[in-house]
Amino acid sequence: MSEHLHAIGGAIRRRRPELLPSDLAVTPGQDRLQGRLIDAITTAARTTAGAPAPVPSDERRPPTSRELVHAELHPASPIVHHALRLAVTGVIGQVIGVAIGAWVGTQVLLHGHGFWVVVAVVLILFPDYGETFARGIGRTVGTLAGAAVGLALSFLPPDPILHTVTLITLFTRTRRAR
Repeated sequence: MSEHLHAIGGAIRRRRPELLPSDLAVTPGQDRLQGRLIDAITTAARTTAGAPAPVPSDERRPPTSRELVHAELHPASPIVHHALRLAVTGVIGQVIGVAIGAWVGTQVLLHGHGFWVVVAVVLILFPDYGETFARGIGRTVGTLAGAAVGLALSFLPPDPILHTVTLITLFTRTRRAR
């Protein structure tokens, strides 16, 4: 096949359309790419023989947003899979946030702020399972470390100057670590 295409390309380059195979025709059994290739070769051969150039088509225009969305709306689409995972986990996160707020009481913890569970889910969940897992572990470790530092800071004596110096020290050290 590649020798055949090489010969066709040479005939077109040398402007010798008579050297092109005469049996080039799109048959029903060929796939779309083969058909388009044969059409392109035939058009090139006609143009080199002196026929007027064909009117350019709009096939190479960028797809519209509607076309892009429509192309992805099928059950095997990874975008649809991620959207469904995100929707389901977001709803579950909202239910958990509201349930914790209702269980603990209206004056404590998450009352009116259960949406933060959904925000955490959106920030962690990625189409790639490996990235989701790594972000989930990182967020959990970061939350636990922050809770431990916050708990340790709560045992400091209530001195505003000591709190300011401690926070500035912690801030400058974490900034250098990045």
